[in-house]
Amino acid sequence: MYVSSDVIGHVTSDVISHVTSDIISHVTSDVIIHVTSEVIGHMTSDVISHVISDVINHVTSDVIRHVASDFISHVISDVIRHMTSDVISHVTSDVISDVTSDVISRVTSEVISHVTSDVIGHVTSDGKGLVTS
Repeated sequence: MYVSSDVIGHVTSDVISHVTSDIISHVTSDVIIHVTSEVIGHMTSDVISHVISDVINHVTSDVIRHVASDFISHVISDVIRHMTSDVISHVTSDVISDVTSDVISRVTSEVISHVTSDVIGHVTSDGKGLVTS
């Protein structure tokens, strides 16, 4: 039996094309899937970890710096303002009341004793004396 070269050519080309296309499609899809998933997995985790750490570092330091400075300045100014006004009002009222009462009592006692002794001395030296019963 003799097989023509046309039959061999058609069969060969059909087999080659089917096998080749099957191999290429399966291998290509497998390689693409595996390589892609590996690359995406590694790159994604690397990129995510780097980006997240960079973002966290920069954002955190910026936020902490801004928040801390705002917080510190507001709190300190509020505390200083409240404490100062409280201290000034309490100290002032305490000092004023203490000093005033001390001054009034001392001045009053001094004035009373001086005036009394002066009046008694003048009245007595005038010869009129004090009326005694």
